Amino acid sequence: VLASVAWGVINLILTVIVDVANTARDAAKTSIVLKELKAIEVAKQSLLDVCKRMDLDNSGHLSLEELTAGFRHESDFSSVIEPLNMGEEDMHILFKQMDADGSGQVSYSEFVEQMAKLKLKDTTALLVFLKNYLHEIRRSVAESAKLLRDEHQVAQLRRPVRSSSEEPEHPLQVTVDSAICSGIAPLADVDEVYCKCRVASKPDAGIRSAARPCAQHVSLDFEDTLSDYEVGDSLTFSLWGRCSAEEIFI
Repeated sequence: VLASVAWGVINLILTVIVDVANTARDAAKTSIVLKELKAIEVAKQSLLDVCKRMDLDNSGHLSLEELTAGFRHESDFSSVIEPLNMGEEDMHILFKQMDADGSGQVSYSEFVEQMAKLKLKDTTALLVFLKNYLHEIRRSVAESAKLLRDEHQVAQLRRPVRSSSEEPEHPLQVTVDSAICSGIAPLADVDEVYCKCRVASKPDAGIRSAARPCAQHVSLDFEDTLSDYEVGDSLTFSLWGRCSAEEIFI
């Protein structure tokens, strides 16, 4: 009986200790939350003061121009923005998110509240910012693509049109002289050999020498006009063989 009573007292003491510990922990959490809330309110008030300094026309609202100028000249403002990995080039995206009604201006309070949500990593605010950022990237890419298409179309229109019978602008006379290929005879499967000359950037543009029977020493001299050559093109020369109807790169 005495042992049961002792254990009961011990359990009661432990329960009281746990309750006291939980109460102290909850109080500590509450204190931390209150301190954080107080720090947030102080930060908001400080940002409101910064907004007033950035408001160059004293309208009570911020424009995109004022926001960008503030990033350049107000260190207190840029110190708030830079930890969010934003630069001056991102100000128009940030402003677009703040300017929900598309009026072209944002009130101090609206701007401060939205900035507080971003700083506190509010999920909805971050997703909206990300959506606007991706939309801006998509728009920029679309504009760049359209500009490239327009430039290409203009270049095509300016390019002179030649008839099929008209000579190309830059024909190139290719002469291969004193070209001797040795050691081909051991290739028993090769019946004849020839040389190809190609424009590196135009696989279909090229010329070739006449095919010559495979021998120990084969002369591959030839002369021809490369019609698709343009100034600045690179040429490649390669040796080929033929076995029956099959072409073999040597």
